[in-house]
Amino acid sequence: MRNKSIVLFDNLSGGHHETYVSIYAKNLLELGNKVLIFYPRDDIFLSLKKQYGDQIKIVKTNIDFDAPVFKNKYLVIVSNILSTILIWIKINSTIKKGIKELQEDRVDLVFFLWLDSFLNEFLRCWMVNLFFKFKWAGLYFHPRDMRIDRRLLIFQKPNNILKSKFCKFIAILDEGVVDKLSSCINKKVYVFPDVTDETIEQNNQLKNDILDKAKGRKIIGMFGGLSKYKGLLSLIETIKKADSKKYFFIIAGKIIMHDFNEKEAKVIDNFLGNKPSNCLFIFERIASERSFNMLVDSCDILLAVYENFPHSSNILTKAALFNKFVITSNRYLMAERVKKFQLGICIEQENPTKLLGAIKALLQESKTLQPRFEIYFSEHSQRKLLKILSEIEV
Repeated sequence: MRNKSIVLFDNLSGGHHETYVSIYAKNLLELGNKVLIFYPRDDIFLSLKKQYGDQIKIVKTNIDFDAPVFKNKYLVIVSNILSTILIWIKINSTIKKGIKELQEDRVDLVFFLWLDSFLNEFLRCWMVNLFFKFKWAGLYFHPRDMRIDRRLLIFQKPNNILKSKFCKFIAILDEGVVDKLSSCINKKVYVFPDVTDETIEQNNQLKNDILDKAKGRKIIGMFGGLSKYKGLLSLIETIKKADSKKYFFIIAGKIIMHDFNEKEAKVIDNFLGNKPSNCLFIFERIASERSFNMLVDSCDILLAVYENFPHSSNILTKAALFNKFVITSNRYLMAERVKKFQLGICIEQENPTKLLGAIKALLQESKTLQPRFEIYFSEHSQRKLLKILSEIEV
């Protein structure tokens, strides 16, 4: 994609969304494209605006996705179909209005940075074609059906929207399912790197503070939005079993409490109430990717034993950037990558005994392992993204 007029569209902000929209905008601008960004915030693009001037333009966007709530499952399906159609109609009108206000005369491609938000497995591509006639493509983060088989209703057609005649290509982060998805939708599917902010702080005061608190103990970290699938409950049980004189745990990120049932929430509350001496809790959204990186750089081991999670996570990219070992579940994509690049150990999920054993083993065997951090990082770097974008024809 060179010398084109590209719309970058994402209706979600915060966390990785800010990182991705900034990185993709920068790379597309470097390739000589005019980039029109539709995003809920405009303040995060000030440096790009200063560097590229009118080559980048921003439209603050906020589309309401809420659907009516029904108890009947068939009414839920119909409601979700109608809501998804309405979303595509709103996106279409938002982009048309935006390019008119920006006085732009053409758009060569609309690229959705979180395509998952606009998919519905009961919706057909011809329905989208009626209301959205821009050429489009998108980054599909969680093509779950490509990894996990399930029984479908006769009228369920996952990924049918991707067959739209206006969809030019799809990007995914999972190299293991690219051929399967391409065959399913009968069009080109690219594997994009799981990029991250690559900032390395030379004077990491946060790291120094954490090292002071750890007092020589090995530091194990779990970071990001603390949903149930991240394995927080298993980690709590692991910490209870661990020798507090040897291990120091950091848990940072906002706890998604509605993911946990009443009994599980009570376990979390009781644990936090006891204030374990070998833990540091930062239960709020990590302020920035730079702060996230400083936390990662503080650790000896990163935990990513995600439960029933078949997708990519850029915690592996961060681990490779900072040469940190990781422990993951022994299933799906992340396990495949950890084993291939020897980034750490894979274990059975939801098993505190196995997790504690993996921590001990990884610390004991770290000097004998031969991790290929640099190779993994090169495969998921911003430089790799630039190369792939430069080779795509629109």
